[in-house]
Amino acid sequence: MLGGGILASGAAVVNDLLSDQLFQLVEEDVFRLIDIFDAGYELPSRENSLSSGTFWMPAERTDEPRCAIECVISKLHSSSELFQRIGVKGLHFAGVEWWFQDVSDGEQPKTFHTDCDLQTEVDRDGVLTRKRRNPSIGSVLYLSREGGATVAFGQRRNISISSATLCPRLPQELVVVHPRQNRLFLFDGDIFHAVMHPQNPANTRGQRVCLRTTDAPLLSLST
Repeated sequence: MLGGGILASGAAVVNDLLSDQLFQLVEEDVFRLIDIFDAGYELPSRENSLSSGTFWMPAERTDEPRCAIECVISKLHSSSELFQRIGVKGLHFAGVEWWFQDVSDGEQPKTFHTDCDLQTEVDRDGVLTRKRRNPSIGSVLYLSREGGATVAFGQRRNISISSATLCPRLPQELVVVHPRQNRLFLFDGDIFHAVMHPQNPANTRGQRVCLRTTDAPLLSLST
């Protein structure tokens, strides 16, 4: 399970993460969801949330997963060695937010961003504010080999100031991870990253399909 290596500080890759049987079950779950969403289904939005289309698995359900995707999440959380590869030790998680990305060859790839949870709150004076929380860990499980590479930069947003500038201003390191079936890319949850265009778009067929998860630490979700 733990073949692969540390690519840079805060990033690691594991090839052939799952058994063939579990990988096939995850594929079936994801493509079933893709069919449901393509048919017009929309997930209900959380109250005051500025994002949608994601699922939530609370930490207490890791002992009783309800589908193959949750089995993978439980498997990841049982592997402290995997988290230690990117320097994460002893965290207690509130749960895991997960979603899938289904990008056809005609669509633009995901632009530069940091994973975060954005919520609006209204104080007792009626003033509207936005709260931004970064997860502790982000991960990508590639279900296909199509599409461009994921690139993560050694930069984080300084959310303590209004401009949310990147620190450092220029990255000192970056990680490039190409899609490959059953490959896991694990990284610090506040790292700046994006998806690149395919190297050979004229030869690309099919869709870039991957399963994304972010792990929320108990402390930040309980504030």
